[in-house]
Amino acid sequence: MRSSENWAVDEAHLRDLLQQGASRRPMSGPERFLTTDGRIDRYPSQHGERGELLQAIVPRVISPDETISEAELGARLWALTDDTAPLRRLFDDHGILSRGPAGTAYRLTPQGS
Repeated sequence: MRSSENWAVDEAHLRDLLQQGASRRPMSGPERFLTTDGRIDRYPSQHGERGELLQAIVPRVISPDETISEAELGARLWALTDDTAPLRRLFDDHGILSRGPAGTAYRLTPQGS
């Protein structure tokens, strides 16, 4: 332990904390874009990787036999990100979710399931 006039650092404890945080995040695959609690940390810049991330998280959002309202979709997306509109658009842009004819309900597209 190092100390100065008004503070002390427990180097062993600090080293343990840093190693724990570093070992929890995957280095490859879509999970590398998620925080340790499963929220989206950042979006991949590559279209294909964004699609992989979306396919990895869509089971947490909707099941194949569900049709949900936009409000419900927003609530479920909130568990993944604070800014739900871009994520909803990505699901639509990648053909994973589709809106019903009235534009108020969402479901998985057949290829998205």
